[in-house]
Amino acid sequence: MAKLESSLDRTGSHTDMVIESRLSCLETRVNAVETLGDNSEDQAVSDEELIKCAVEVEVKKQAEEEKDLEFRKHNLILFKIPERKTDSERTEGE
Repeated sequence: MAKLESSLDRTGSHTDMVIESRLSCLETRVNAVETLGDNSEDQAVSDEELIKCAVEVEVKKQAEEEKDLEFRKHNLILFKIPERKTDSERTEGE
């Protein structure tokens, strides 16, 4: 029983140390994000650039689809249809 208690104590203290190290790491990340978050004007410019880029991609995509559709409209499919022989042609051939 004493071994089990000592094992639990060691495991518990190790878990506490791991949790404390993770919390301190998270705190430093939060502080870093807060300092980066103060540059809201810079962020707005990059948002505008992202929007421009997304619009350009969509416009190019739409233009390409329209071009493909126009190409398909002008695409002709030709079939070889056998000529129908009339009665007069049949009698001449015989």
